[in-house]
Amino acid sequence: MTCSDAAPDFTSVNVYATCYADAMSDSYARAGRPRRRCDEVHEVLKATGEFRITGGHEEMYSDRSPGRLTRAGGTQAFSGGIDGVGRIEWLMCYRPDRTADFVGLQEVDGAVDGRRGTFVLTSVGSHDGVLSRGTWTVVAGTGKGELSGIVGNGRWKAGPGSRATFELTYEFA
Repeated sequence: MTCSDAAPDFTSVNVYATCYADAMSDSYARAGRPRRRCDEVHEVLKATGEFRITGGHEEMYSDRSPGRLTRAGGTQAFSGGIDGVGRIEWLMCYRPDRTADFVGLQEVDGAVDGRRGTFVLTSVGSHDGVLSRGTWTVVAGTGKGELSGIVGNGRWKAGPGSRATFELTYEFA
């Protein structure tokens, strides 16, 4: 719909936007789609909830005594705006003070606000010794099933313990 086609319903719990942030436009370009025109109105959605870490592993591949580099991975159970399971693989860099930075790829298999399918996120974060925090970006072109065309970004916070909270702002290209 363009701005001149019809007046959008702004009373919806979802947010409507024009000229969505350049970061989203860049993800369209990476997916081989043209950037959106500024007069388009489209729905931007937000999924919030939590995930529980259900399994994990970690192995060191470089001892940088007193720090280290590791490969880690795990599984999660999502609830809330995302309902399903996730799998993550991390590359981690621990500093001497036991804090860390990490990057990873996370596959989500389930439903996002009722739409079933799978998609992949990049995840970048840090660990302060107690809590972990990070950001997500949906890898353009990875959505399958009813999640085909999903693009977006979000953030998460975990710990202490096995529970984490998240929010994912997304739309369909």
